[in-house]
Amino acid sequence: MIIRNPNHFPSLSGSLMLFDSESDDLLAVMDATYITAWRTGSMGAIATHLLAKTNYSSVGLVGLGNVGRAYLFLLIGSSGI
Repeated sequence: MIIRNPNHFPSLSGSLMLFDSESDDLLAVMDATYITAWRTGSMGAIATHLLAKTNYSSVGLVGLGNVGRAYLFLLIGSSGI
């Protein structure tokens, strides 16, 4: 893996906002970088399983950072590449 982000800041970030269901008041704003990376990576892994040929044996990833790590982990874990 080649890392072009020497400071290791997340290449994808997200925020999670929690609202009160009755008053619609904002209760909290939380960092969701981890959740965002895994959610996006899982969608890529699912798409690969649905759209790739059934006998694929290799996958190429380009410039995906945290999402790439999540995607690769989920893809390997679910397909045995």
